[in-house]
Amino acid sequence: MADSDPGAPDAGIAPTQLAQVRVPLEDAGAVFESRDANGRTPVVLVPLRNLRIRFDFLGIAAVLVLFGIVTLLFNWSFLLTVAGFVAALVFAALGLTSAFFVRVPEGTNAMLVRSGKHLDVLPPGPHAVPPWIVVSHVVTRRQVPFALPRVETPTLDNVAATIDALATFSIADPARFVYSIAVPDFDIVLQGACAQAARSLVRTQTWSTILDLGTDQAEILRAAIDADVRAYGVQIDHLSITHARPGPAFLQAEEARQLAIVQGAEQIARQALAERRQRDEGALIDLRLGHLEQALEHYPAAANWEWQGAQLEVARALASNGRAVLQLGRPTDVLSALLLQQQQVPPAAPTPNGEDTEAHPAASEPVPPRANTV
Repeated sequence: MADSDPGAPDAGIAPTQLAQVRVPLEDAGAVFESRDANGRTPVVLVPLRNLRIRFDFLGIAAVLVLFGIVTLLFNWSFLLTVAGFVAALVFAALGLTSAFFVRVPEGTNAMLVRSGKHLDVLPPGPHAVPPWIVVSHVVTRRQVPFALPRVETPTLDNVAATIDALATFSIADPARFVYSIAVPDFDIVLQGACAQAARSLVRTQTWSTILDLGTDQAEILRAAIDADVRAYGVQIDHLSITHARPGPAFLQAEEARQLAIVQGAEQIARQALAERRQRDEGALIDLRLGHLEQALEHYPAAANWEWQGAQLEVARALASNGRAVLQLGRPTDVLSALLLQQQQVPPAAPTPNGEDTEAHPAASEPVPPRANTV
């Protein structure tokens, strides 16, 4: 099982995402295909043994030699004795000759060292390497995902905003990376570079533009981080902004302000509509008055008849309502209303003596109440 370095970060630093592990060289391929026990991504492997001799094969060879000796002593079978010694020689040869070959797993580079000095970098595949040259590190060549730590910082218009991003990087120069910085330390350095670049980007945006960060801003952020980590032999291949927005309290306040603006605009529109309706009604009244004036000019008799009919209707309404109070512009209007009413009264029926009674307004119709004149 892989023995991971602790690499515990200091207080205030986000958990590390990268790991350096120590396993046998023959297990390197499986190590880089999975995360370690802490969920971190292995990027560098340090071989558990410098000697590349397959001790497991030597152990099998030793067991086979013992088996051949036992069969020889007890004279069980000559063929079994010969077979045991031959098989022991084969496994011993395989165990010893493995020291002269190195198989670099796919997607990795192997660092060669002799007497503590760096010699070369081997690409993936089998290679013939003398036993006195050891493999010091195996470094991944794959793109490694790295989640930028969440950053909260003020925007250009002094609104607190948060930003998250996901970057992928690759180790372009394995020797520089291995010999210039340890993996846990690089994790912290990368976190700091990402946080600083994200703060610088947010401070150039307003709270409204922070909501629409796209590929151009992501490229600016990628280039800024790449410039900080190039010294360690690492390049930032791609970066995506996954979250960028002001705080929820500010967004709620802004939504309330926008709603108030919309409601105010609706109120103004309703008021303008009411004023327009009032103007249209006034224009309609003026139009009707104009038509009435034209009718009075062309048909004065008909207009007068309609006017007298209107006065008669008013008089009838007053006669049927004893509590009505009528306000007129001139005292003669009351007399005109009463006269119009008397003209509509029918003649009285004859009495039993054969004498006609004179129709009198007071007898046939109730006397209209006294009107208040103005």
